[in-house]
Amino acid sequence: MNIDYIEDFIKVAEFQSINHASSLLNISTPALSKRIKHIENYFGCDLFYRTSRGIFLTDKGKIV
Repeated sequence: MNIDYIEDFIKVAEFQSINHASSLLNISTPALSKRIKHIENYFGCDLFYRTSRGIFLTDKGKIV
């Protein structure tokens, strides 16, 4: 896994928003979303659950 993806994971968890995190990381929202999916595939589980109010860590995401 790319080490930059860890920073992406942390920013998304911190801001509970892919849009806000992508803006701060200077990458597009779709690119960040793909990175998050890559991390979830690496660990073999959903690390976030998405709602209309934001993106939040699952229990497994909190462990990571």
